[in-house]
Amino acid sequence: MIKCDRCNINIVKGEERDLNSRILCEDCYIDAVLPPVRKMYYENDSSEFTRRLKDSYIACPQKFH
Repeated sequence: MIKCDRCNINIVKGEERDLNSRILCEDCYIDAVLPPVRKMYYENDSSEFTRRLKDSYIACPQKFH
């Protein structure tokens, strides 16, 4: 058995991932390659998003030719 360098979990041979000369399990590999994305400011507040969208539209209305 191989151990993950990050979380020390046992990894089945053939399932290990190599990243920057570190042996990682699949979960740690994904966390290292795809770091967490910062939450959007408006993720849980659609009414605030809609209000700001309307305000910005009023401030800069589209011009039709």
